[in-house]
Amino acid sequence: DELMQLPLASIDTPECAARIPERVQELQANGRAMFEAAHVRKNGQVFPVEVHARVIEYDGQPAVLSVVRDITKRKQAEIARQESEETARALLNAIQETAMLMDREGVVLAINDIGALRVHRTPEEVLGRNFYELIPVEVANSRKPQIEKIFQTGQPLLLRDEREGLFFESKLYPVFNAAGGVTAVAVYAADVSERKQLQAVDSLFHEIDQQVLRGLPLENLLGFICREVVRLFGYPV
Repeated sequence: DELMQLPLASIDTPECAARIPERVQELQANGRAMFEAAHVRKNGQVFPVEVHARVIEYDGQPAVLSVVRDITKRKQAEIARQESEETARALLNAIQETAMLMDREGVVLAINDIGALRVHRTPEEVLGRNFYELIPVEVANSRKPQIEKIFQTGQPLLLRDEREGLFFESKLYPVFNAAGGVTAVAVYAADVSERKQLQAVDSLFHEIDQQVLRGLPLENLLGFICREVVRLFGYPV
């Protein structure tokens, strides 16, 4: 009975009460309206609601029938999901190598800043895109059957490839649903170019030692070093 005596604006927050004329106009124009608002309990507590309103005839007069639903739990779930997403984003970006989640078709579901930067884009530009379209064709063609294999077998894979003169070592892990099916693949790709160069230098010094021990003349030794540098590093000295 007490509630029946209150004006509508008194149970709304001031911000929501200020929008009542707007809601009335929407009802007059469309005959119905659905919107979110914030109501105030008798003790002053504010809580979110979802309002479904429609114009009806009551006792021969036009009236508005409103069904109001408390959506506190839904809002709390949305906030928790947002915080979870922000936490996941922070964890992804804490990794100083490519971290990515992709589906069976190659669509990017999540990616960190480093991963996006390596394909010359921002995470926002990569999300929802097909990753195979963002990498060299030859790499994409070799990667597709490997990804498909993970979905079929549920087994992780270790892949190595070269892009734009850089060498990458990628570890791919299946992501399972509650039924045990693979729903996505998590990718961790590390730039191992520096490591490969160090290995190449070690290999070169070893070969030089071997040639010196065999008594190779200095002129021939210099020629050998030049050829090996070109072969190992891909550029002339």
